[in-house]
Amino acid sequence: MKNRTYENNDNFNNLDDLDRLAKRLLEGIIGYGEIDPLIKDDFLEEIMINGVNKPVFVYHREHGMMESNLVFKTTDEIISIIDSIARQINRRIDQEFPLLDARLVVDSRVNGTIPPISADGPSITIRKFKKDPLSIIDIINQNTLNCDLAAFYGFV
Repeated sequence: MKNRTYENNDNFNNLDDLDRLAKRLLEGIIGYGEIDPLIKDDFLEEIMINGVNKPVFVYHREHGMMESNLVFKTTDEIISIIDSIARQINRRIDQEFPLLDARLVVDSRVNGTIPPISADGPSITIRKFKKDPLSIIDIINQNTLNCDLAAFYGFV
């Protein structure tokens, strides 16, 4: 996690600031830490953490591949997220099992790796499922499948 300091000279007199701080602490304890807001963003389809001192990349539904302003400074930060995810699904990731491939409770797939499998250090890829999946009508309207073929397969 980035080293951030919370400075409030009025000793938390502002309840909004206090609520924001409490939410951040809770995300760090039971959530996914720094990437929690990314996981909660319904417009993001994929989150890619490819090592230390590299920006986190995201795939946005409307804007495509984007570089975020989130950068992890240590391998421990990334491994902490991977460990947290593994614990939530009763798995482990270590030297004996350096690959984590699983489904999260938030309707996402996650792939986490640590050395020696990933040469550049730990990595995480999270693929988020759409809350409203495409219907057969959507697929026909996008000209991915025509009506005759949909009827042939028994979709219509």
